[in-house]
Amino acid sequence: MARLKSNPCQRPSRFNLAVGRQIRDVSTCLRVSSRQLSLRSGIRLDHLELYQSGLRPPTCRALQRIGQALGIPVDPLLPQIELSDPVNQDLYLAYRGVWFLPAETKRVLTRIVEYFVQTPGLTASLVQASTTSGGHHAHRA
Repeated sequence: MARLKSNPCQRPSRFNLAVGRQIRDVSTCLRVSSRQLSLRSGIRLDHLELYQSGLRPPTCRALQRIGQALGIPVDPLLPQIELSDPVNQDLYLAYRGVWFLPAETKRVLTRIVEYFVQTPGLTASLVQASTTSGGHHAHRA
């Protein structure tokens, strides 16, 4: 069975360009070259470069291999989405950014989240305190 090849005359879609840009930006942020990423992920360098240029969309499996090679989940490799609920949007953006924090900061955040999850009633009492105070914290001068 013949493989489909990228058509050099066809313009890449905005989505493919955005995914390619994310893969490049994340790799650069993590100081991983395309050659290193190719070796770590087992994806041929020419295919990886097609993904990064937006000329070929990566498969789900390729994205999983790239994320694994970079030590991050797949989500930061995809274009950001907009959520209608501002609280969910804030949480989503924080989640996407957390992967690029220093290791010790990630360990502290993990402990905080685990504490919230494992402490029954804590979230409800914090929400109640937040709503009774109007959700605003007093700033001290």
